[in-house]
Amino acid sequence: MQTQDGKPIILEDAALEGCRRTRDGFLVANVRAARTGLYVYAGSEVGKPQMDRVRVYRPDTTVFDKKTLATFTSLDVTNDHPPEMINSKNWKKYTVGNTGEDIMRDGEFIRIPIIVKDEKTIRDVQDGKCELSLGYTCELDFTPGQTPDGQQYDAIQKNLSGNHLAIVDKCRAGPGCKIGDGDSGENKMTIDTKKIVVDGYMVTVTDESERAINNLQDKIKQITADNLKLATDSGKEVKVLTDKVADLEGQIKTKDATWQERCRVEDFEGQSI
Repeated sequence: MQTQDGKPIILEDAALEGCRRTRDGFLVANVRAARTGLYVYAGSEVGKPQMDRVRVYRPDTTVFDKKTLATFTSLDVTNDHPPEMINSKNWKKYTVGNTGEDIMRDGEFIRIPIIVKDEKTIRDVQDGKCELSLGYTCELDFTPGQTPDGQQYDAIQKNLSGNHLAIVDKCRAGPGCKIGDGDSGENKMTIDTKKIVVDGYMVTVTDESERAINNLQDKIKQITADNLKLATDSGKEVKVLTDKVADLEGQIKTKDATWQERCRVEDFEGQSI
């Protein structure tokens, strides 16, 4: 079991909902980062390798404690779990985004907004890497007890502290906790769109596709301008050549007329009287 400052490091699944791309291309969403209730861990995960499974209870007093809630603001979002806990010395190496500060209670859950800024991670999400896992530390009091609804537990969590939220291929809870979950369309990833006119047609585009269209249109304008300049320059060259040809033709006509006149004079002078 990994520990930090003597506290066990635990990875817990979370769920993202309502994902969308912003005008700047970032991915924003809303995550259920933690909940109250009973959790089942392998004994090796919580420092009890002699036990096959350990039932851990997390009460409301732990989840919604002000100190706990404060640790879930500005959490680093990572692409996969880092090999070490995030701190001031290594965050630039692993961080691809962060959670916000607007924490809400949603029944038994904590709900927090997140933003993912790294383009590669966003593309990974779009390609199907869309499950989540939370990394945090806590104190475990291995005093057996019973939850308010009568379920037995082996340990109770105290002093929970969030460290990071990882985007992973597969989390422990399975595909039920993922980005864009829900076949009905609810919670699926959405993308901001708008309607623009392209070549006389009204089309629906994203900010990214609009930028691509604008870029192509700029290239078309540049090519058109280059061709027009080429045509203009070519026209000027043709005119110069045409003028030269006309000038030469004029010179030829003048010389031809002179030659013919000379021939008539010579013929006249050669006649006998």
